[in-house]
Amino acid sequence: QWFDRDFNRVRNVKRLVLDNQKSPFDYPRGYIVRVSEDQRNWTEVAREANNRGPVDVTFTPQRVRFIRIEQTGSADRWWWSIHRIGIE
Repeated sequence: QWFDRDFNRVRNVKRLVLDNQKSPFDYPRGYIVRVSEDQRNWTEVAREANNRGPVDVTFTPQRVRFIRIEQTGSADRWWWSIHRIGIE
């Protein structure tokens, strides 16, 4: 399962926050974050195989128009919810 976001222009990004505050147990149990300027060439900027909470990752500043978050883990009882995406 993955989610893409197009920011409609290239931005310098160094942090990604996925807000799931209203659904505190609905976070990806594992994830990979990739970024791209053109949606063809992707750079992996973060990976966590055993995530235990909301996604809040800081990485080396990148030129980003597209961001992709891929869920690589699972939970028997909980979903993956995103209420808001924050970038810096």
